[in-house]
Amino acid sequence: MHSSFTDHGPVEFAESRKVQPLKILPLFQSVNMTEIVQNVG
Repeated sequence: MHSSFTDHGPVEFAESRKVQPLKILPLFQSVNMTEIVQNVG
């Protein structure tokens, strides 16, 4: 079984959630990786 999230990345996942990637991409760029890690873990 293929996992679209791991194979295609967050963009594909965003499309599957019917969210515009154009709004998602700049969001990832504006957020620091350290903040994402703290929020996840």
